Parts: sequence; structure tokens; C-alpha cells
Amino acid sequence: MAPRAAWQSCPPGFLEPYRLWGLLDIMDIIDKESLLRLFQTHSIGALMRGLRTGLERSGMPGTAEREITEYDSLLRTEEKLEFANRFEGMGLPHSASLLRQWAAGKGGLPKTEILMPELQRRIQDEIQSVLWLYISSDRSKYYLEAREGFGEAVAIAFPSASYDIEEAGKCFALSRYTACVFHLMRTIEVGLRSLGKSLNDPTLDPKRNPSWENILGKCDKEIKKPLQDRALEWRPDELFFSTATANLRVVKDAWRNPTLHVERSYNEEEAREVHSSIRAFMRHLATRLTEEGDS
Repeated sequence: MAPRAAWQSCPPGFLEPYRLWGLLDIMDIIDKESLLRLFQTHSIGALMRGLRTGLERSGMPGTAEREITEYDSLLRTEEKLEFANRFEGMGLPHSASLLRQWAAGKGGLPKTEILMPELQRRIQDEIQSVLWLYISSDRSKYYLEAREGFGEAVAIAFPSASYDIEEAGKCFALSRYTACVFHLMRTIEVGLRSLGKSLNDPTLDPKRNPSWENILGKCDKEIKKPLQDRALEWRPDELFFSTATANLRVVKDAWRNPTLHVERSYNEEEAREVHSSIRAFMRHLATRLTEEGDS
């Protein structure tokens, strides 16, 4: 059986996909009380102990059968169904199915002394197949804060970048450093296209999917023009646009182009540096540009 992620093991809506769950969260989901009841008198644990006692006394005529019947009756039909529902919620569907069959008293089931060890094996096998994600505390902030992205200003200015910003944070937290940088390059491309749009050049229409070099080449030419000949948006703040163009060219040469080649991969330190740099740069762009035009 292939391992399942925790959110795939629980009923729809019970867990939020791709959310981190702490130990207390997990205990609440599994339900501490139901786990304890498994080992109390009226429980599967007690039934198992009773079965073992009964089987050990099997040398006395009728004793084993009486012991088994007594302990079997302790786990009432409603309790079997209750445990079945809880097992389903814990990601143990096969164990739940066996309990429901047992509760329904369907024909063809083996005797209790055979059924209980089988249930125990199913529970053990299924528990081992459910995986919970652990992330160290020094990286968890990248995952937990991924949805907040690079801040409210960037989210408002560049909404289409939100997905890649979030994925970049999650990839870093999960030690997928090259994937993190890849998403960051997609993120900054949104800013690049906004910069190109500020030139009011129809050849840079995003629908035509202009290349990085095409946009940056146009920006370089715009900077070289006399101030009065530049695009209207570029005239009030020469420093902003010249700095943005220069920084984007650095990104293109240092990170964007190499990332597209299989020979290049990134380690933790490099990915952290890229993440920090792109975060700062997107925040800077958001002070002046938006996807819709001049802010």
C-alpha cells in the first residue's frame, strides 16, 4: 500500500490540504479519549486481553468459549461502529471496514479469536502507512507564512504572482531549494512584465509572451533617451526605473538563465539569498508599479 499524506487519509474538509499540523492538532484530530478507550475495560484492548486469557484456559472444557463470548459482548454494536468511524477519520479505512462488518454480524466472518488478531494487524499496517510532515522550527516560518507571501503591498500590486510566492516559501521549507528558486523566477517575471507595460509599447503586450531580453532591451533603450522623450510613467522617477532595470538584468544573468538549465542546482544558502533578494525587489516594485498600470 502506498503511503498517504495525512490530509488524504481523512474525510473531505476534515483537514486543510498542505497545512502543517502540530502534535496537539494531531492529538485533537485522532481524539485522545477514543485512543484511551481502546485500552480501557470496554475496549478492543480489553477484548484482546480476554481472548488471550480464554485461549490460555482452553484446556478447561467450555471456558475459552465463555471468556470470548463475555469479552466480545463488552464491545457493543454501537461501540464497534463508533470505533469504525473514528478509524475512518484517522485514515484507517480497512480497519474501519472490518469493524463495520463485525458490527453488522455479516455471515462468513471468522471466529472472534481469529477476527481480533486480524483487526490488530490491519490497524498496525495502516498506521504505518499514514505519514505526517515534520519541518524543523527554523524553517517552519517559510511554510507557515507562505500564504502571506511578500506582504500585502505585493499581493495587491501583483496578484498573479501569489501562487509562485507561496510555492517558493513552501519549497524552501521542504528543502527543495532549486524548485524554490524556479518559483521565484516566475514571481519576478510578473514584475518584469509590469515594468515593460509601463513603457506603453504594444510589442511588449503580455499576450505575446515577450522574452526577458526583449523587455530589458526596450528598458535599456528607454533609459538612454532624453527625459522628455521617455514614456510618461518613466519621466517622474528616473532613479526607480533605471535601478529596477539594472536589478532585473542582474537577476536574469545570475539566477534566471542558469535556473533553466539542468546543470544548475541551488543549496540552502543560495536559495535563502535569492528568496530574500526577490522579496525585497518585489516590495520595491510594488511601491510604484502594478499589474494594471501605474500605482
